[in-house]
Amino acid sequence: MNSINPDPSTGFNRQTKIHLVILFLLCGILFFSGLESRSLWDIDEGMHAATSKDMVLTGDWITPMLNGERFDDKPVMFPWLVALSFVVFGFSEFAARFPSALMGLATVLVTYALGRRIFNPRAAFLGAVVLATSIEFLVMSTVVVHDVVLTFFVTAGIYCWWRAFESDRGRLRWMVLFYVAAGLSVLTKGPLGLVLLFLATAPFLLVEKRLSFIKKMAIPLGAVVILLVAGPWYVAMMLRHEGYAAYFFIQQNLMNFASSTPRHPEPFYYYIAPLLGGLFPWSGFLPVAVWNVFKERAGNWGQELRFMLLWLVAIFLFFSAASSKIPSYLMPLLPAAALLIGVAWERMVDDPNPARRKWFLWSQLLPLALISAGLGYYTIVRLDEFIATYDLELYRYYLPIGGLFGGVLISALLFVIKRYRASFTSLAVMVVVLIVSLQILIFPTLNSYRTTVELGAQLDELLQPGERMVHYKRLFDSVLYYTSRHARVEEDSEALVALFAGDDPAYCIIRRMEFERIEELQGISRVIGTEGNKYLITNQILE
Repeated sequence: MNSINPDPSTGFNRQTKIHLVILFLLCGILFFSGLESRSLWDIDEGMHAATSKDMVLTGDWITPMLNGERFDDKPVMFPWLVALSFVVFGFSEFAARFPSALMGLATVLVTYALGRRIFNPRAAFLGAVVLATSIEFLVMSTVVVHDVVLTFFVTAGIYCWWRAFESDRGRLRWMVLFYVAAGLSVLTKGPLGLVLLFLATAPFLLVEKRLSFIKKMAIPLGAVVILLVAGPWYVAMMLRHEGYAAYFFIQQNLMNFASSTPRHPEPFYYYIAPLLGGLFPWSGFLPVAVWNVFKERAGNWGQELRFMLLWLVAIFLFFSAASSKIPSYLMPLLPAAALLIGVAWERMVDDPNPARRKWFLWSQLLPLALISAGLGYYTIVRLDEFIATYDLELYRYYLPIGGLFGGVLISALLFVIKRYRASFTSLAVMVVVLIVSLQILIFPTLNSYRTTVELGAQLDELLQPGERMVHYKRLFDSVLYYTSRHARVEEDSEALVALFAGDDPAYCIIRRMEFERIEELQGISRVIGTEGNKYLITNQILE
């Protein structure tokens, strides 16, 4: 079969060049600017950066280590990428975050390529802009976590699969590349990487009654390719570490999905809010994008739109059925959602009929409602707590929120006066302005509350070489990266009091509210350093 593309030109033409220049500039501002402007934050950023730093310093690129112990929770692809970045750029915040930004850009570009192949250049471009400016995707492309890397390999794999599906020409080559992407997904997230590619493609073959295509997928060859790509590292880990396979494949993957006592328990409907919040400010257009799928079921793009929708729905339902739920798990479905929204906007601009206008007008109200609800909740219920926690002046809180509300309102007004392109553009520009304002107004104030770099440096000077730090209740993982030391987490307040009551020197990083709750500790310790809402305490008298 041949995919239907209204624009017969698929080469690197002038329109494509313009689109790519805009996408590079947009992603450059959103993903790459300010990577070094703040310290690595607790939780997760310091943990992943410390794991990769340990690889570089020890020369052991097989076994990920965290805080002096094996870190078997995640495979090795993301630590490798960050470690390679450290080798190239040195140990810095920029180097730690660079792989995520690069993979964010790559995912936007492959989403654009997929949209061009399936739909047309304008729909592809609009979908790529939607993806780049969606809040969750944007955030995950600027922090030291693995989710955007998995999203890239899944999206790249789907692109290769579609190329093999749409035409006999070069099918084997595209299927091999699909399996390479699958292997890299397995190296990034374990078996889940392969499951996500299955979920994004198999339901489509079933619904479209094209199961015969499975015979053309060269599955035996694919199994060999996946094993060649992902197998060596897993084999090396199993040979080095007894019990690794049982822990990672059974406990960490299967039990996390189906456990009766999950680490992050949430109800089945939990992901509705993260999906809408993650797609903000485009959330309101998802219903009209889904409506567009059913409206076009017999049209030129009916099959292609169903493919996007099934990709989105299958992954959404899969994670909804899991016992443990985290918002970032939905990342691999965001390219599908973005392309659906891009197609809906392309149709709106091309054919603004009354029914479509009505749907879009209602869609404009949802972002306004979300902002109003969020603003009202934090102002009425949690503003005092928020300001007390982060010592944030009111104007720093209200200016970005007001700008967000104003941007969405301007987009809605432009839509009402039929300036559809300007309405779309204003939402994208609003996100750019929001990110810049956050970097100027919010992040500098939040930084000391989300990182422990200063206390870590102070404590590093006080401890003997190789001596472990003590943290109370939680691991302040940014300290691990900045000091290259290990830490012991003391969970019990009585044990902490006993430690400080002893004759040996004792030092501990503790949150202010925890310190204030332990009256016995206050009498036998003193605060020698503060950073945000954290204290460094000791039982010693220092000059």
